[in-house]
Amino acid sequence: MNLLSPRRRVVTASILCLALAGFAGAQEPPPPTEPPAAPMLTADQLDNLVAPIALYPDPLLGQILAASTYPLEIVEAQQWLEQHKNLSG
Repeated sequence: MNLLSPRRRVVTASILCLALAGFAGAQEPPPPTEPPAAPMLTADQLDNLVAPIALYPDPLLGQILAASTYPLEIVEAQQWLEQHKNLSG
C-alpha cells in the first residue's frame, strides 16, 4: 500500500537529506594549532629596522601611516588635484 504520492516522497526525501546535511555540518571544528613561533630579532636588527623611521617627525609619520591604509584614496586625491590645478588653499 502506497501512502505517499511521488511528489510527497520527493519532498520528504529532500527534507531528510537537508536535515542530515545540516547535522553533518554541525560537527565540532578541529582544535586550533599554534602557529610556529617567529624568531626574535636581535637589538641590532631591530635598530636597523626602525632607525630610518625615527628620523621623521611624529606628525608626518602619523599622516604617512594613516595614508598607507588607504592607497586607492591617495591615488584618487592626486588625480583630483591634477584635474583642479586652478584651485588654491
